[in-house]
Amino acid sequence: MAQLNKVIQIEKYHEGLAAGVAKMWNLSRDGWGGDTRVMTEEQVKKKEANSDNIELYLALDGEEVVGNCGLSEYKEDTGSLYIPLLNVRTDYHGYKIGKKLLLQALEKTVELGWPRLDLYTWAGNTKAVPLYKKCGFFWEDRDDSTHLMNFIPQVVNTPLLKPVFEKIDWYGDSTRLIEVKPDGTKENGFTFYEYSWQNAETSARVQFERTSRGISLIETDEFILQMKLADHEVIQEEEREFEITVVNKGEAPLSFKAAGADNGRVKYDFNTERMVNHETTLSATFTIEKGEEPSNWRTHPSIKATVSINGLECELKLGIFPINPAKIEASFSGNLSFLEKETAINVEISNNLRETAVYELHFPDDEQVVLAKQNFTVEVPARGRKTLSVPLTVKQHGFYKPELTITATKNDKQKLLFKQEISVAFKGLGEKFVGESTDFWHIFNGLGQINVRKRDLLTSAARNNKKNQPFAFMTPKLGKPYSLEFTKKKPSSVTWEIHDSSIDMKICMESAEMEGLHLTQTYRLFGDGIVHTWAQVENKGEKVHPDVAFSQPVYHEMEQVYFPLDGEVVHFSENRIMEIGELDSERITGNWYFTEGHSVPIGLTWSEGSNAGPESWQFIIEDQFGKLLPGSKAVSGTITLSLGAFQNVEEFIAYAEQVQAREKPETISDFKFKAEKLIIQPDTDMAFTLTTHRNSFLDGIITMGDEFHAVTADMEKTSYSINLLTAG
Repeated sequence: MAQLNKVIQIEKYHEGLAAGVAKMWNLSRDGWGGDTRVMTEEQVKKKEANSDNIELYLALDGEEVVGNCGLSEYKEDTGSLYIPLLNVRTDYHGYKIGKKLLLQALEKTVELGWPRLDLYTWAGNTKAVPLYKKCGFFWEDRDDSTHLMNFIPQVVNTPLLKPVFEKIDWYGDSTRLIEVKPDGTKENGFTFYEYSWQNAETSARVQFERTSRGISLIETDEFILQMKLADHEVIQEEEREFEITVVNKGEAPLSFKAAGADNGRVKYDFNTERMVNHETTLSATFTIEKGEEPSNWRTHPSIKATVSINGLECELKLGIFPINPAKIEASFSGNLSFLEKETAINVEISNNLRETAVYELHFPDDEQVVLAKQNFTVEVPARGRKTLSVPLTVKQHGFYKPELTITATKNDKQKLLFKQEISVAFKGLGEKFVGESTDFWHIFNGLGQINVRKRDLLTSAARNNKKNQPFAFMTPKLGKPYSLEFTKKKPSSVTWEIHDSSIDMKICMESAEMEGLHLTQTYRLFGDGIVHTWAQVENKGEKVHPDVAFSQPVYHEMEQVYFPLDGEVVHFSENRIMEIGELDSERITGNWYFTEGHSVPIGLTWSEGSNAGPESWQFIIEDQFGKLLPGSKAVSGTITLSLGAFQNVEEFIAYAEQVQAREKPETISDFKFKAEKLIIQPDTDMAFTLTTHRNSFLDGIITMGDEFHAVTADMEKTSYSINLLTAG
């Protein structure tokens, strides 16, 4: 542990601290699994210039940067800020620096009026969990990630609770049980998180319901206030009832008011005012309209009530998971379909009811297929699944999207009638068509397809219909500073155009953060596995935007990758997978890279006028447009993705450089071991140099003859020379 020189100060980042931040990261490797990557001052400056952080807080011991904490808007959900990265230098652990940084981020969240602060950590970082929980975070129980939510900003900004927190220190008086495991009490499909406080003067507790991200219960010394709903899952368009209960714990009557009106898909209307001597319960009905199934990890449609007690307000919320009596999904096992040949699709029925039910499915007539039969009956146990094989003959290639009529018969013979679309792509060589499913917009051309996920515009391109792909275009960004707004905002339009050899998808988005700017992203898919994508930005407003830039992040699981670095073609072999963050953008000397390691070779090339380089786990391709006057337009360079269209690196380099086919280039390994001279005199030194093309320090032992040379990461070497004396 380092010796503190001064009291730790928290300061906001500025470029003058970039060198200190780089040093902090280079001295933090042990805390991040022994990573040997190098961080430079210039990399920090570039990263922060492109960052979407609202603030970046640094912990300083004198002039030494020993920790940092970013604060940005949360891209995965609405209504929250986010800590993208929290780090304290390993040798400064134990001085409560992480706590100082977290509380600074929380204070800013409260100041800005946001109700929540989120963060992620890695699954093995259990030693940090008590700190996070003491600072107000709850660990969400989910399999895909370790996600934490902090509702303290909402608590301290709620008027009804302000008198309580004049007597209570939310941090020091907490009586919440801290356990290193996911949080939450489960009841009727809901998950509730609870804060509790107590001191000599008073006590209080507040419950939050996970899917609404809102308060469902408040208890103080004076009252208990609670919103209740019998079940979290609610059948769409079925009338249900909720309750708000107030218990008066004191002697004097309480003045109670509650009101609420339609909240998006959730339809209700109530308004009441009462004096509460002992206890009262308000009951009201609601229905939820048909619509998309919400993500488990985002804020759900909710019942929302504005409640006041003795004139002090709070907002109560309960989330709803709207469901049909069953979820119906279809799939086709083949990548290509063949006309006039008998085949089948699989249709999976997931029973959403709490009891066994019999489902009758009716398929409508459709010119695209001939069904062996149109009606199917299957019994599905409560919360269970059954898969039907539906025999059919494909008459036309295209996107098959029938609306099924379904009747669910419950044990008491009650029948629930609903309709639901299913979708299957019947692809064919040379066939071009489009489609829209529940979660995606699609284009298809021959073997290839592009799938744009509706919830965040993540775009995968592939030559098959598998869900998980090694490559994706992430959500595009406008800046600077760059914004994450398009991860949460629905496009104003999605349109398609079919050409002779290709098919386009155009996604139009209107920026709220850069007033008047409209972004149109185009994806063009050719039948041979080539994808072009580019963006047009148009200023349709009246404001001049002095510095406009466009960023296209790329995700790629790279194996057997070739990269042009330092004027050479470097091959990162399968012996050690190359991660994007191990590249130094300053060393990239070409506008392409190529991988061999997956089911098809994948190549990416970009315009020579674009900037490209790594940023954390993403590869970023950026265009600087500069000033955009009202009425003006700017177009980015074209990014080209090859999905198996080029089978080897020499063909792809020729395409990227727009030259005739060339011979296979000489490649070097990402580790280069080179003799300085091939011919030497007897009894002279032979000089050898080991160089790595990864952005990481060398770490290991070099053996030459009888000599052993240890090169450790703390030596901070990316190149190491050895001299051996030759015998005469």
